[in-house]
Amino acid sequence: MKFVVLVACALVACGPSDSAAPPADHPAAGGVGGGMGGAGGGMGGAGGVGAMPGQPAPDDMQPEARPARVLARFTSAAELEAFVVPDADQDGGGLGGSPGVGGEPGAGGQPGDGADPDGGDGSADNEEITHNQESGVDEGGIVKHIGDHLIVLRRGRLYAIAVDRIGLPRQVDSVRLAAEDELNRDVWYDELLVRGRFVFVVGFRYVTAVEDEGTDPWNWFFGATELNVFELGQDGRLQRRESVFLEANDYFDFSNYASRMVGGQLLLYMPYAALRWDRTGAPRVRIPWHLEHLGRGRFRRTRPLFDAQDVARAPVRPGWDVTFHTLVRCDAEARPVTCTARSAVGGWGAAHYVTPTHAFVQSRDQIYALPLDGGDVRTHAMRGQTASQFAFHYEDDRLHVLVQIEGRHFRDALVERLALPLDDFDGVGQQDLDPLATEVVPSAGWIRAERFTGGWALAATYGWYEPAQLVAQRLSDGLTVRLPLEGDVTRIAPMPGVGALIVEQGPRDVALRTLSLDPDGPAFADAVRLPGSEGEWRSHGFFFQRRPEGGRFGVAMLGEPGLESGWWGGGASNLAFFDVQPSGHLDLLGAVEAGPADETPCEVSCIDWYGNTRPIFLGQRVFALMGSELAEVGLSPEGLTELGPRVVLH
Repeated sequence: MKFVVLVACALVACGPSDSAAPPADHPAAGGVGGGMGGAGGGMGGAGGVGAMPGQPAPDDMQPEARPARVLARFTSAAELEAFVVPDADQDGGGLGGSPGVGGEPGAGGQPGDGADPDGGDGSADNEEITHNQESGVDEGGIVKHIGDHLIVLRRGRLYAIAVDRIGLPRQVDSVRLAAEDELNRDVWYDELLVRGRFVFVVGFRYVTAVEDEGTDPWNWFFGATELNVFELGQDGRLQRRESVFLEANDYFDFSNYASRMVGGQLLLYMPYAALRWDRTGAPRVRIPWHLEHLGRGRFRRTRPLFDAQDVARAPVRPGWDVTFHTLVRCDAEARPVTCTARSAVGGWGAAHYVTPTHAFVQSRDQIYALPLDGGDVRTHAMRGQTASQFAFHYEDDRLHVLVQIEGRHFRDALVERLALPLDDFDGVGQQDLDPLATEVVPSAGWIRAERFTGGWALAATYGWYEPAQLVAQRLSDGLTVRLPLEGDVTRIAPMPGVGALIVEQGPRDVALRTLSLDPDGPAFADAVRLPGSEGEWRSHGFFFQRRPEGGRFGVAMLGEPGLESGWWGGGASNLAFFDVQPSGHLDLLGAVEAGPADETPCEVSCIDWYGNTRPIFLGQRVFALMGSELAEVGLSPEGLTELGPRVVLH
C-alpha cells in the first residue's frame, strides 16, 4: 500500500549558493548599523552627523535595532550538526554517515537566475487542462496536453493519445515508465508535467538498494524521488531521454501535489527527516544525495543534493522531528535536466502553497516565504493549524491563511484568517499576530473545506453544538456572511465570472450549489441534486471552463443522474457536465458512464491514489477520462453526445 510519511509536508526555495549568508549577529546581516563599518554603519555611521567614520554613534543617536531581514544560513557542516543534533560533536564528521556529506560550499550546485513564468521555448502548445489552484502554476496531474496529443499517466505506463481529428481520438504510443525490469517494482508513479514537447513523470521509489551504504535497503526512509523524462515526437512516439534519482522521503499528501511547473522551472517538493541513527545508536545529520542508477536495480551516491551552507536556520531549534524542508528546482529546458536545491531546517510542516513567485510552508508556529528565484528564506510568526493548501491565498502583497485554533474543549475551537504582509516576513519570526487576525467563526468552528476566490475567503465549518454552515469573509474589510448547509461539503471550487461551486454530500444524494459573490454578500443561486456521491476527492476531479456568458464544468460522480442507486464503473467514476450562467443558474447537460471493469494491464502503481477520472476542456472540445477510457463528447443546450468511439488504453 501507499506509505504516508510522518515528516514535514513542506517546501523551500531552491538554488544553492556558492556562499553562505552571514550569521544573524554578523555586521553584514543587517543588525545594528548593518553593512560596512560594523555598528557604526560605514561612512558617517548610523549616527550621521556627529559620528566619526568607523566609530559608534553616541548613545542618544544609536539607531533602534532591527531584526534580520532573512533567515541566516549555516556556515559549516559542524554548525549544522550542532544545531540539529543535541550535544553534537563539533568536528563536523559523519554528517549522514557518508564521506563528504556537507562537502565544500556550492557542491550542491550554483544558484540560477530564476525562470520567467511567461518564458519558454513555445515549441509546442501546452494548454492548461488541470484545475490548478493558481494560474501560471501547473500542478502535477495524470493527464496533460502537448500539441495534437493528450498524455496520460496510468498504472506505471505513459500513453500518447492523438486528438488531431474531432471524434476520432486514438492511442499512438505507450511506454513503460521503469527503465528496466528490476526497477519495475517498489515504486509509485504519481504525477505528470509537460514543457514544450517534453514529458516529466514524478514518482517515489520507496526501496533503493545503495551499493556504498550500510543501511538496510528495505527501510522506506531511504527512498528516492524519481524523475523520468520523455520526448514526444511529431509522430506521437515517446522517447525516453533520462531518469533522475534523488534521495527523499515520501512526498504523498491526500490533497496536495508534489510537483509544479512554473515557466521553465520544474519544482519538486521533497521532505526529508534530518536525523538518522547510526549503528551505535547515536543521532547524526543526514543530507539527501543524488543517486546514480548502476543497473539491475542498484544505486550509488554521487554528490549531496545540498550542503550545510545551503540550509536556512530556523529561528528556534526544533525537537527530534527536525526536518529539511526542501524544494528542488530543475531546469525543464536543459538537456540533460539539471537540478539544484536549497533547504531550511525546521519542525514538521503542515501544508505548502505555491504561487508564481513564492512557495509558502507552515512549520509549527512559523510560516516560511521561499522565493522561487533562489533568494533567501524569510519567516513570519504563525498560529493554529492549516487543513490543506487551499487554506492559503496570496493577494495584494499579503498572504491570507485560514487557520483552525483549538480550544481547551472541542466546543471552544475557532477559525481565524491571518493576513500577513509579505514585507513583514524577516529572519526572526516574532511578529505580533493579533493585529493581523480576523475572526471567522468565534466558537465551535471546525473547517471541513476551504477556498479563496473573488476576494472572499470561503470555509465550510461544523461545530459541537452549531449546525454546519458556509462562512464567507471579504478580504478587503472583513465583512462576514454565514449560510446554512444541509450536508458535508466535499468541494469548494472557484468559477470566475460566476462565483463558486459548493458540493454537499447527503445520505443518498449529492447537491451541487452555485454561490454568487455579490458585493452585498454571497448567496446561494441555484442547486441540482443527483443520486449517489462525488467520485473524486482531489481538486483535479473537477474543471471549470469560463466562457463569455458563464461557463461549463465537469465533475466526477459515482451515481448516474436519473437512477435510484449509484453505479460503480469498475473503480472509475462517471463524469457529469453542466452549463452555468453568470447568474449561477445550473443546467445538467448529461453524463458519460464509465465502462465495465478495467482490464488494462498494470505494470506498477496499481492503486489510484491520485484518482483516475478527469473532465478535460481543450479549447472548444471536451473529453472524459475515466480510468483507462477516453471519450470525446459534444455539449450543447440540447444535451451531451459522445463523438465517435472511445479509446481504451492498452
